[in-house]
Amino acid sequence: MNSKIQRTSLQSEIIRYIQNYIQENGLKPGDRLPSQEKLIEMMGVSRTSLREAMKTLEARNVLEAKNGKGIYVGSQEVNDLLRLIDFAKEKELLLDTLEVRKILEREILRMDPFRNPGGVRRTGSHNKGADGKVPPGRAADSRG
Repeated sequence: MNSKIQRTSLQSEIIRYIQNYIQENGLKPGDRLPSQEKLIEMMGVSRTSLREAMKTLEARNVLEAKNGKGIYVGSQEVNDLLRLIDFAKEKELLLDTLEVRKILEREILRMDPFRNPGGVRRTGSHNKGADGKVPPGRAADSRG
């Protein structure tokens, strides 16, 4: 099996769940979604996580919350919601890439024998390798 497990944020999962719910139930703009309590029960998430995802969807006009009346499908088209999910996936991929880069840079710095660790000055041999020679690309120092 060659497929790798993808890490996704809880907010992205909730957004995807709501999108699927809207599609599977054929909801149109203006149709009412279940209450927050019912959505929490259906998804098994915290109220805070649901509200965070819903605020994102409200900002994109996918959902509309009416105080005391409920949550309604907004004027945004379902295709726009799919684009939002694609953006969320792309954002996660970029964050994963940055995390890998940070790990690699840390390892490269740790492995570099010519780096000056901890700010300690190496007198006379700060440009020289372990064999005492100046490697190509490193300027010879008059102190060494």
